[in-house]
Amino acid sequence: MNRQLQGNGKWCSGCAIFLHESEFWRCAAKPDGLQPRCKRCQRAAQRARANTASTKQKRREWMNANLERVRRSAREWARRNPDKAAKWRMENTDKFRAAEVKSRKILRDELSDSYIKRLLSKNGGGLPNLPHSLVEAKRVQLQIHRFIRSLRNDNNQ
Repeated sequence: MNRQLQGNGKWCSGCAIFLHESEFWRCAAKPDGLQPRCKRCQRAAQRARANTASTKQKRREWMNANLERVRRSAREWARRNPDKAAKWRMENTDKFRAAEVKSRKILRDELSDSYIKRLLSKNGGGLPNLPHSLVEAKRVQLQIHRFIRSLRNDNNQ
């Protein structure tokens, strides 16, 4: 039996089922113009790759390296989907609080721009149009303050 295109269908190399060609994603590099595996098999393979320990570790490292970008993206999503965000917060109160505490600690420890802007704003809403020189001056002030505090702690021990 010919396992290539037959009419408007094709055999999936993953599940070995004959399916309509609409069940396959396109691939210009293939002679028939379609992926060898059906969409369902492709998704299963992608899910399997996404859930490996090494992939999760790489994703975690990327998120830690791009924390500001991740937080901005999450805030934008929550702004666009207020009902879903409120539902998630209600269903995951412990996770939400733990993540909030962790991210604030990271931002504080790294003296990120958003942390410093929040310190400089009186109402806590953040001031997006602060001059960069003012943010840098506040960062230096905080670094000096932390250094002096560490010296005092060293002398007390």
